[in-house]
Amino acid sequence: TVTMLIKLITAVKDIDKATSPFANFVRIFEVTPPEERVAYDNDGIVKYFGGFGQVEYSTDQLSTFLAASVNTTSNQRVDRMTYRGTDRSEESEIVTIGGYNAKVGVNYNINDQHNVYANAGIFSRAPFFSFVFVNYGNDVAQGLTNERAQSYELGYGFRSNRVAAKVNAYHTTWVDK
Repeated sequence: TVTMLIKLITAVKDIDKATSPFANFVRIFEVTPPEERVAYDNDGIVKYFGGFGQVEYSTDQLSTFLAASVNTTSNQRVDRMTYRGTDRSEESEIVTIGGYNAKVGVNYNINDQHNVYANAGIFSRAPFFSFVFVNYGNDVAQGLTNERAQSYELGYGFRSNRVAAKVNAYHTTWVDK
């Protein structure tokens, strides 16, 4: 398969880009030269860093857990067309926004066939890149807020040799979505 892949890559490189019906297909792997770029030429740089932890306690009848994470998202926009020839930088400022989530839960085994469980969580996520910069430019939106959510779940489980079933109810509330 490696030999076939090498032959395919060699064949693609040898296609006459001017006359072949595959010319446009081959061009998708190339970087458009700056003089051929029309209307816009920008990149979004998004860097994400986070950490996660979980603790759990368990006995035959009871199990509980607590999970949490924290993260940071950095956004920067590079616009090589709009700001060309002006005194403004092609690179926007770097906008860094933190986020987190936490969840706690408990499960109680009534006996070998029946169990009940509950969990609750909170969530805060930085805005997506497209909401950070406004007007198709490097201007940063004012008043950025994280999307937040709260969720709750209650459930019941049944299992036997022939069947396993769960019934649950949950509720999620979104804020600033």
